Amino acid sequence: QFKFVLFFVFIFTSLLNAQIINKISIEGNKNINQTEYQKWCSGFIKSKLTPSSCDTINKVISKNLILQGYHNFKIQSINSFVSADTLFADIVVNITEGEQTFIKDFNITGLDSADTKYVYDNLSFLKETIFVGAEIENVFSELLNYFENNGHPFSLIKVESDKVEYDSLDEKYLAELFLLFDKQQKSRIDSVE
Repeated sequence: QFKFVLFFVFIFTSLLNAQIINKISIEGNKNINQTEYQKWCSGFIKSKLTPSSCDTINKVISKNLILQGYHNFKIQSINSFVSADTLFADIVVNITEGEQTFIKDFNITGLDSADTKYVYDNLSFLKETIFVGAEIENVFSELLNYFENNGHPFSLIKVESDKVEYDSLDEKYLAELFLLFDKQQKSRIDSVE
């Protein structure tokens, strides 16, 4: 009877402890190689499989695909497969990456004509490039510096929306970004003590 109780305790504690994630595999990827996905998900390897693990992996992969310009991806499924000894789990992600999205144009509001021209001239080099948020943020930073140096230190740039459409003639996805600029009140330093 002691062996039976010991066996039961062993099985029960094994089931209580979460499995350790052993491997994450990506199926369906065409454009981004497995190694890149492995880098994105490396923090999950050797961690415990929890009910939220698959959701978190989904978020990490989604964020990184968007950063690479893939705005039309679809994660079909994320499944975990527990090993026979119930100690380890393998995660399999089935994904359709889609194609990268390119910037078609910018629609700028909230500025006078001179500032609109300046902003548009500084953004125009991004047209027909892959829609990567970090690139746009770099230009936004430069534009905010320009406005700050011209008496508007509290200026705001807001991406109100984006419109992504498939261009069947060029066979690619194109994004139009709608930007709202708010220069706030002009400020200046009247005196320095």
